[in-house]
Amino acid sequence: KRWDRRWRLVMFDIQERHRVARQIFQRKLRSLELHPLQRSVYVTPYPCADAMDLLCEVYGIRPFVHCLELSSLGYVDPAMRTRFRLP
Repeated sequence: KRWDRRWRLVMFDIQERHRVARQIFQRKLRSLELHPLQRSVYVTPYPCADAMDLLCEVYGIRPFVHCLELSSLGYVDPAMRTRFRLP
C-alpha cells in the first residue's frame, strides 16, 4: 500500500434498532485496520470506499454511514503514523 497523502474518514450514526448491524460494522472496521478516533469515527490513510460500499449494502446501513476523503487530518498522533507506517 502506498499512501497518496489523503485520509479517509468513516463516520456513522446507526440507529439502535440496527444494533447488530452496527456492532458487526464496527468489528469489520477494526478488522480492516481502520483507526478509531471516536466511538463512531474511524480513519485510514488507504482507499476504502469499495469496502465501505459493500459493507453498507450487505448490512443495509447506507443512510447511516458517511465516508469522507480529506487532504489533511490536522494533528496526527505519532503512534497512528507508526501504526500505518507513514513518514
